[in-house]
Amino acid sequence: MRFAPALWCLTFLASGLASDKVCAEAYDTALKGVAANLVLKLEDAKQHSGTVLDFTDLQGAPTELGRFLAQELSGYLVGAGK
Repeated sequence: MRFAPALWCLTFLASGLASDKVCAEAYDTALKGVAANLVLKLEDAKQHSGTVLDFTDLQGAPTELGRFLAQELSGYLVGAGK
């Protein structure tokens, strides 16, 4: 699972067992990996574009975090596609 290091950081950041830098690097690495994987899947399907929608909560309502993650993923997708 590509998000495992990022999830580990969320779990241990508050307790002081993980540093902000370690978590930032895990987040960055995980998102880059997801973006690269999505670009490969789009290329395999011969798709030249895609859409990233805001992530939502369990009730389907968009959240600020969901908007942020969608924007971050969009940026990484553009970078991975070059």
